[in-house]
Amino acid sequence: MIRNNVIRGNFGTGILFSSSSDQDVYGNRISDNGAGKTDNGVAVHPSIRGDIVIIQQNRGSGRYGDHLAKNIFIHDNNVTMSAGVTGATKGQGSPSVFTQNNRFENNHYFVPDLNGT
Repeated sequence: MIRNNVIRGNFGTGILFSSSSDQDVYGNRISDNGAGKTDNGVAVHPSIRGDIVIIQQNRGSGRYGDHLAKNIFIHDNNVTMSAGVTGATKGQGSPSVFTQNNRFENNHYFVPDLNGT
């Protein structure tokens, strides 16, 4: 559970779920992630730079089964986007991320320009 946080100014992603499951994310203020400057030389792919990202990657399985991005409920957050993305992506894995009960509901998005310019 990720709740009632202020998450801002991260170079890569504010909240990133990589083949994780059973999460509840709400009441957060998330802003200006994915646009900062790195000082450690680590490259972050543009597809996972942003505010809230769910990614399905080939991570194999463990004691409790396959590592899948599933049952992630992201709701009632305020997201101010200055760069990057918010949503789900399959990465190098299966497109199952789009059919595994991952939901974005009742979030409020603020963007500087609806045309992206």
